[in-house]
Amino acid sequence: PFAIEGKAKQVVMNNRHSCALLDDGRVRCWGRNGFLGNGAPFDWSHQYVPQLVTGLTQVVQLAAGRSNVC
Repeated sequence: PFAIEGKAKQVVMNNRHSCALLDDGRVRCWGRNGFLGNGAPFDWSHQYVPQLVTGLTQVVQLAAGRSNVC
């Protein structure tokens, strides 16, 4: 098990990854590498531990499309 600080206010998902908006305005994503916003190169492996999306703070809402999250 692992601990993630903060509580999720919103969770969105699509066919490649899922993301959670935390109550402090940060975002964590998990799923296929290369789509997580953590600088990892694209490959066919998956990240099962939610990764902090770098450079995002004070996010108020997420939206998921077929293969992207905004």
